Amino acid sequence: PLLLNGKLYCAACFPILPSGADYSFDVHPAIGIWDATTGKPMGRIPLPSGTVPWLTDLVSDGTSLYGNAYYQVSWGHCRSMIFRYDPATARTVWSINYPTASNDFVNMSVALSVDGGTLMAVFRAEDSPYKTDGTTIPTATHHVAAAFDTTDGHMLWSKTGEIPSSSSSMQD
Repeated sequence: PLLLNGKLYCAACFPILPSGADYSFDVHPAIGIWDATTGKPMGRIPLPSGTVPWLTDLVSDGTSLYGNAYYQVSWGHCRSMIFRYDPATARTVWSINYPTASNDFVNMSVALSVDGGTLMAVFRAEDSPYKTDGTTIPTATHHVAAAFDTTDGHMLWSKTGEIPSSSSSMQD
């Protein structure tokens, strides 16, 4: 969870209640927004369908909210995204989905920090394991540090180090 200007932000799966229904099993991932003093719901920031909420990290520069999402687009096919949200306008300023290229990072479980115009992400990632025919390719796992411009989300730089498969489970 993140506290910002009297509001609590926390990723979770929320039910979508049809008119007149008490409960629904149709749940959607989002970042819930509550008044930090009263607990009153203030809104939601939608996340892509299939997002794993406990892998969503949030950080703020005091004005904007930044976060990530790791989600399944179809069975076994995952993507990641980072985004900037402006609480003053209640709008997402930008979001970038990965992979953006055929061999780009898919599994971004992220640790975030922000300072001025730079959003820093440190994550464990895997290259895209999908061939164009939908079959998978065993791929290496990496540690990645990347910096993004907070204005539009473009990547400023990244550093990658491969994790040997023999120690991959220990690096979790």
